This record gives sequence, structure tokens and C-alpha cells, in this order.
Amino acid sequence: MYPQGGEKVLIYNTTGRIVPEGKLPLDVGVVILNVTTLAALENYVETGMPLVEKVVTVDGSAVAEPKNVIVPIGTPLEDVFAYCGFACEPKKVLYGGPMMGIAVPNLSVPILKNTNAVLAFDEYDAVLPEETPCIRCGSCVDKCPMRLNPPAIAKAFKQNDGEALYKYRVNLCMECGACVFACPANQPIVQRHRLAKPMLRAWQLANTPKDKPAEANAKGGKK
Repeated sequence: MYPQGGEKVLIYNTTGRIVPEGKLPLDVGVVILNVTTLAALENYVETGMPLVEKVVTVDGSAVAEPKNVIVPIGTPLEDVFAYCGFACEPKKVLYGGPMMGIAVPNLSVPILKNTNAVLAFDEYDAVLPEETPCIRCGSCVDKCPMRLNPPAIAKAFKQNDGEALYKYRVNLCMECGACVFACPANQPIVQRHRLAKPMLRAWQLANTPKDKPAEANAKGGKK
């Protein structure tokens, strides 16, 4: 089930190992490489050619002919979409998929080495649903693969409470969007978490002795 591709989720469900907070898969004896990465490594070893192109999914309600294409890295999005064609004027374009994609300002931005998909939406699909108050249904908590508590994080964010943001581990959010998809109130949960993370870092820096790293302040607060 989505988001099975997340490193920590995949490691836990395949090996039972838990990657500690602030650690990497290698710290629990695991290396994760997807098929594309392995193919690129094999090609580099055999030919010496580095990664210069990507297989990119081009899709969305504004795309005339959705397809997977091989694209040289650095190609502007306008050239990629020109190859597939537009069914109508796009009102929103995303780097990435529908759950974790990020809106881009214009079509002059390039394909990057980590671009797996680009989506273009028509006016109907581009309009965000109207946000309504949280009804405390718990759907976001139930769907979160990291077992976070979005309503509690939302309260801490609204109050600018860095200590509470640390307590509720907002930095563990992988921004998969499962909470937003399940939310009947259309709350902007992922966007809120993205804004809460730098708020948490600022609080950690302000409450950590200068001779110690911010991560060392496990309990928070000045002494």
C-alpha cells in the first residue's frame, strides 16, 4: 500500500528493522537502490557514461497524449509537454506525482535527475477544494505511515510551539500526502508540516547550547 516506497516504511515492512530518528538506512545495515539507479550504475560501470537522461511519466488532464518518455536531463518542461501535446491550456503543472508533486512556476524549469513525473492539469483539476474546519475524525492519524498526529501538530504550529512540534515529531513527516487524501475537511496538512519543520529547527537552535548540535537537545528547553 502507498507509500510503500518510502525508505523507512519499506525497510520496516521487509526486514522488521526500524531506522532511528536522524539516522540513515545504512545505520541498520540496509542499502536501498531502485531499479533505475541500478541500471544507471551498470551503464556507468560498463561505458563510463554518467546519468544524462531520465524516464519521465507525462500525464494529467491537460495532456493530450500521456506517456512515458526518455528525456535528457536539463530539458525544459515546455519541450517535454510539446512532445506529448496539450489538450487544453494547463492551469497547474507539478514536478512529481499527484500525492507528492510540487507546483512549478512556469514551463521553463528543467527536468532534473530526480524528476520521475510531470503532471499538467486543466482548470477543473487545478482548483484546490475548499478547506473546512477539522472534525477530529482521526482519518489522518489512521493513514499516516509514520504514526504521527496531524491535529496535535496543527495546534502546535498555530501556537508557534517548537517544544510541542518536537514532541509530536513533525520532522518525521515524509510528506507522502496520505493524510490529505484521507481528510474529509480538505485540510492542507502537508503544507502545514512543511512550514512547521523550519519552525522546529529554529526552536532547536535557540534552545541548544552553542557547543552541542541541535539534535542533542532531546528534551528541549533551556536549562
